[in-house]
This record gives sequence, structure tokens and C-alpha cells, in this order.
Amino acid sequence: MVKMHIAIEGCDGTGKTVIARELEKQGWKYIHESRPNNFDYYKNVVRIIEGGRNCMVADRWCLGQFVYNKKQERKLALSELGTVLKDTTLVYVYADPSLIYKNTVKRDGEFEIPFGVGWRNPARKIAMEKQALRWITKIQKRYMKVIRYIRDYTSIEVYMLEQKFDRPAEELVTRIWDMKYDR
Repeated sequence: MVKMHIAIEGCDGTGKTVIARELEKQGWKYIHESRPNNFDYYKNVVRIIEGGRNCMVADRWCLGQFVYNKKQERKLALSELGTVLKDTTLVYVYADPSLIYKNTVKRDGEFEIPFGVGWRNPARKIAMEKQALRWITKIQKRYMKVIRYIRDYTSIEVYMLEQKFDRPAEELVTRIWDMKYDR
């Protein structure tokens, strides 16, 4: 197997973990990133992986901090992405906001907007769903802004994978290979 590093990015609830865990079942080194880290951290992880025998799949890598965090909370600059993502295949997973919402509620039992309140009170469910759909749309737009930057200013390979939640994880992994090798 050729060594590869795949970073799977996207809004919460798009199925990134399911896809990454499927690759882990196939022998890939699995890493989950949920907080922003600095440039040296990411380069060190890549160095460790490159020294090993495994391919690595990152369930989130470094883009989330440009989407979810305020500028002063970020540990990386946009200009560092080309170096941190060097030799990485970036897969951006997106979906219709209503599907993301339904998937998240199915997984977690509720949808909680970060820094907000979930809808455990059924009377608030409809208002919360509308608010959640607006939030999901906003997050996906922020991701697209970062993806456009990467496409315009780096040589990183970026693949867009639409998640419809109607296909098994194995099929989604196959679609990633098809996108990468059938260009």
C-alpha cells in the first residue's frame, strides 16, 4: 500500500467519522482532531506518520478552526495551510442541511448548536430546527470559503463528497478512490 494521508473535513453530522472509521478497519491509522492546534503540532503528526508504515486518515484535521473559531482563537494562519496539508488528500464532506440535522438528532438524540441550547423541550423543537438549519448552512458556507482559498492558493488536492446518508461507508470510501484515481 502506498502511504497516504487523507483529511476528512466537513460540518458536524456529515458522516466524517463513519468514513474515517471504515478506513481504519482497512488498516489506516485513525486520528480525530477536535481542537485547534499550532503549525508545529500538525507537522510533527505528519512526520510521525511518514516514519511509520501506515496510511493516516484524519477525522478533521485543521480546517475546523477557520470555521468554528474566532480569529484570535486560531492556532494556524491561512497562509500555513499549504505546508500543513502538504501531501494530504483533502476530502470535504457536505450534505443538505436538513439531512445533517436529521442525522445529528438520530445520532445524539438532539441537535445542540455550539454555545447554544438543545431542544429537549418539545415545544421549542420547531424553532430550534429552523435555527439549527440556519447554523448548518452558515457553517457549510464558512467551510466553502476555506476550501476556495485552498484551491486558489495551494496545490492541495481537494475532493468534494456529497453525503446523502443512503449509502454504506464502504461505498463512500470507494467513491473517494474513484474521485482520486479516475481523473
